[in-house]
Amino acid sequence: MVPVVSVVIAAFDAERTLGEQLAALSRQVVLFPFEVLVCDNGSSDRTIAVAEQWRLGSLPQLRVVDASARRGPGAARNAGAAAALAPLLVFCDADDVVADDWLAEMHSALQTADFVSGTSKRPELNSAPESPVYFDFSTYRRPFFPQLPVAGAGNMGVRAEVFRSVGGFDESLQTGEDLDLCWRVQLSGHRLEWQPTAIVRVSNRETLRASWHQAYAYGVGEKRLGYKYARVIAAFDGLAPLPVAADRREASAPAKGAVPATSPLVSRGVRMVRRVVRKAVSVRRPTDLSNIAFNVGIALGSRFGSVDRSMPQVEPPASPHEVGR
Repeated sequence: MVPVVSVVIAAFDAERTLGEQLAALSRQVVLFPFEVLVCDNGSSDRTIAVAEQWRLGSLPQLRVVDASARRGPGAARNAGAAAALAPLLVFCDADDVVADDWLAEMHSALQTADFVSGTSKRPELNSAPESPVYFDFSTYRRPFFPQLPVAGAGNMGVRAEVFRSVGGFDESLQTGEDLDLCWRVQLSGHRLEWQPTAIVRVSNRETLRASWHQAYAYGVGEKRLGYKYARVIAAFDGLAPLPVAADRREASAPAKGAVPATSPLVSRGVRMVRRVVRKAVSVRRPTDLSNIAFNVGIALGSRFGSVDRSMPQVEPPASPHEVGR
């Protein structure tokens, strides 16, 4: 039976976490056929073996896609989208866990929308592991380009024809590829909608070092996206932000976006470093350091990250004020 929805999961060395996500997908109760595509990005652990176990068990509609030709989450998701048989694509991550009705909610949203984001629940970085405090985020905005909202690829759905019409994820971006896709889809004439009942539980990095490296990479991604979208940002300057059903806790959302090398945000990043270093001396428990390390990593990445000036820049639309209105 031809699937109605293709679930695309980028996976790299995900042996420890993938099983929980696949277990959640096996619990989905839907009235339509769907497939699950585990896109292996060149794993050296038992990621493929874990996926195969589920294919032979509770998820016979699962396929493993060889996405090892080019490293990166965008490349892995593109490989999955290319292999997908369904007209609707939904993306989730190998280290997160979707709610039992997530697929039904995403499918429902895509009946009337071309491009949707669900609600993600993520533990606060400085909350105690034994009693985590979660916050919700869905669509959010970056301060340097607030006119168009963005969302993370870990809880995202799009019509396959729309995804392919914009060229999918930019494989040259190692971080921020989901923000980039959000902006390009909207610039092509499609709104980003919010489906509040499509829930995904998102994980954090387990160690302080891993959290810092992730944040630094996000900061570098911001700077590179800032260069790529510099002309678009200038064209939208002064326009009111596009209204969306939910712009929730943008400051607490995953720190991704775009920062031109000369942006005031870079200066604010330097000031942030100074503030968090001062705060570090007042830390009372080790878990508080995760939040500090994350903020410092973003600031340093956006300040010192390199930008490939040969990267093609996105041209602004002829009528920016009409985008998404």
